[in-house]
Amino acid sequence: MKKFVKFVRTHWPLELSVSLFLAVSLLLLFVQLRTLVGGYSQEERLVEVATNSFPNLLDNILYWPYYLLVYALRFVVTDGILAARIISASLAFLATFNILLIINRWFSTELAIVGATVFVSCSWLLQIGRVGTPQIMGIAVLLSIFTGMLWLI
Repeated sequence: MKKFVKFVRTHWPLELSVSLFLAVSLLLLFVQLRTLVGGYSQEERLVEVATNSFPNLLDNILYWPYYLLVYALRFVVTDGILAARIISASLAFLATFNILLIINRWFSTELAIVGATVFVSCSWLLQIGRVGTPQIMGIAVLLSIFTGMLWLI
């Protein structure tokens, strides 16, 4: 316990900045997902229709994991579009966390926090990360693969 208290006392600025980054990221991605826009887009309605039953692997193999996650979450959240938005926001948060790890590997932790905060607050990520469409799978999967490759190096 003494080692933990000593660590917190010496590294509190880093812990505070990481906590603020996580809070800002979660706030930007997850607040008011139900009332995002006035209506639902055509793509969101297609996702809802596609996840009414178990998704077929041969229909769209690239987005099948996304449809499977939305289908599984629909057992907890009854609204299909809200489930799709939650999965999209979670994948956007995963992409942001991967950016944080990649920048931290190349540069310092402080610069990684700033870079990941800029990444999570860009309008492009907020658009594809908060709308319930499977386009977020591309960036989330690619960054996860790249982060895994950096871990192996």
